[in-house]
Amino acid sequence: MDDKTHQPIRNGHLDAPGQVANATRPSILVLAGPEAAPVRYRVTHLMEQLRLLDIRATALQAHDERALALCGEHEILLLQRISWDAYIERVVARARRAGALPVFGIDDLLFDPAHLPPHLAELDSDEVLAWRELIATYRRTLEACDAFVGSTPALIGAAQRFGKPAFLLRNALSLDLIDLSAAAADAQTNGGDENVTLGYFAGGRTHARDFAVAAPALARVLKARPQAKLLLVGPVPVPGVLAPFSTRIEHQPIAPWRLLPQLIARVQVNLAPLELKSSFADAKSELKYFEAAAAGVPTIASPSEPFARAIRHGENGLIARGEADWEKSLLLVIDHPGERARMAEAARRDALAVYSPQAAAAELSTVVDALSALRGSEPL
Repeated sequence: MDDKTHQPIRNGHLDAPGQVANATRPSILVLAGPEAAPVRYRVTHLMEQLRLLDIRATALQAHDERALALCGEHEILLLQRISWDAYIERVVARARRAGALPVFGIDDLLFDPAHLPPHLAELDSDEVLAWRELIATYRRTLEACDAFVGSTPALIGAAQRFGKPAFLLRNALSLDLIDLSAAAADAQTNGGDENVTLGYFAGGRTHARDFAVAAPALARVLKARPQAKLLLVGPVPVPGVLAPFSTRIEHQPIAPWRLLPQLIARVQVNLAPLELKSSFADAKSELKYFEAAAAGVPTIASPSEPFARAIRHGENGLIARGEADWEKSLLLVIDHPGERARMAEAARRDALAVYSPQAAAAELSTVVDALSALRGSEPL
């Protein structure tokens, strides 16, 4: 979920950057693009995992003036969601001269002009042109690098089609997010309240098409179950089919990430519908599942590869493959609080085991070793 108020990198450095040297592992310079939520997951959380591995690492904003010098002092240069421009060209050239390995990372399918975001169909020509230019600059960064790191198998496959060695590093929780989620869950007391609140947490207006996937089934369920309510968070309009239930819909603006667990913990069920008509769905990570799970909330999701992998249907959540499935799943979690609680607890255990910083660090260790082997053993 986007969070325009979160700035994980201040004064050019990541908060509490890891600087512990491990001579047996390559040092890493991470340059971060401007987008807030991707920076948090792909840079802030990454730095936490690198600290757990005792790998020397520095994180800077992409155009920090120190990047040009420091890229020659680290064996691996990771350009995370960075558009190509003259300064980045100088940074990559400097890294190559020093013998460093330039690597491109991103967690959206925004580097292949053959696969445009589906929401472009709703934009005017100037906005479409801006998106096309952005995608072209991401592709140029990928082309300039020697490897790729992405958060989903779909992204790995897309990078490989461009001839790049690609490595999977899934998104994961941070220690702060785990603590905030646990506190938010502990603070919730539903008591004897029979109302069931369903939640949808949107990262931007481009998610409107995704939410529309579940809207017809949601409308039928709200009509059939007067105890059901909806919490809609983010800049997504209420679909017309849900207009008759406006008194039972609470619409909140997008929330800073530190407050997000409190909003998630207020709902009994998290909704993660996706429009599956394009390749973008499989490229999106399952973070909506494990963010909710960490707060003790189960998820109903569309069957993208990441969600289908993470959610064991009926055990730690539910997978809805069409309108009938969405309606059936919604009725199940509303009518059977015991089943809902059982899935919530299973999801929480799963999130803490599979998506913890320690589990992510183990995966990252393998990726770092692979990148190190790709670079070779020549000193800088």
